[in-house]
Amino acid sequence: MEVKLTLLEFEYLMENCEFAKKILTIKNKNFIKTCVDIDTAESIREWALDELEIKGFDENYELNSDGKILEALVDLFYV
Repeated sequence: MEVKLTLLEFEYLMENCEFAKKILTIKNKNFIKTCVDIDTAESIREWALDELEIKGFDENYELNSDGKILEALVDLFYV
């Protein structure tokens, strides 16, 4: 499975997700192309959904900065 990530999404994923070490990356100045197997993509998506619940919303239940990145990762790693 190939996924295109922004630099911000990629950095967030690499800093916070234990499954990120399984990602093969090809860097470009505008985006990062990743290749993952289906199981890893599902694991990353589940992780992002869990993190979204924990730290993705502010006190008004609106997406915060982490939430916006996590929501994008959920969509990007949808299998």
